[in-house]
Amino acid sequence: MPYAAWEPEHAPDWHRALDAWYVDSRGLLTQSYADNTRRLIANISDCDRFVSTGVRSRGSTGESLFVRLLTSAVSTEDFADQARNLLEQIHIHARDRLTASYLAGLAAGGQDIDWIEWFKTRIARWPPDQPGTRRAKTEFNHPAFREKLERLPTYWIS
Repeated sequence: MPYAAWEPEHAPDWHRALDAWYVDSRGLLTQSYADNTRRLIANISDCDRFVSTGVRSRGSTGESLFVRLLTSAVSTEDFADQARNLLEQIHIHARDRLTASYLAGLAAGGQDIDWIEWFKTRIARWPPDQPGTRRAKTEFNHPAFREKLERLPTYWIS
């Protein structure tokens, strides 16, 4: 692979390096989400094949077993729904964190950006019962949180 603009000594300035890092990171995040979504769809399709087989094999014991599986307290649909919702939330959290890091980098470079307020607004949209939501809210209370995100690699600014 050729060097990326965000790697040491491959961008003319910190801003272009930060932009390149953000674009590449977003691309990787989107690719990961797409790959995980494809796997989830394959699992859902497997469940549909199971349903199709169950409907077609209508023996007296097979049908009652099939109906019991569909109506059980924890059905395959529940697992699929939980997996889909979790996948979406993980992606949203990662995307928002990535964007917060980018905006914090711009602030570190001297631009007037209130990335903290932007990130708080994004977090407020996340489901409150998610571990990622609780983690983000806890991080905001840590004194070094802003300082940790508002920094640029020294090789971008030297």
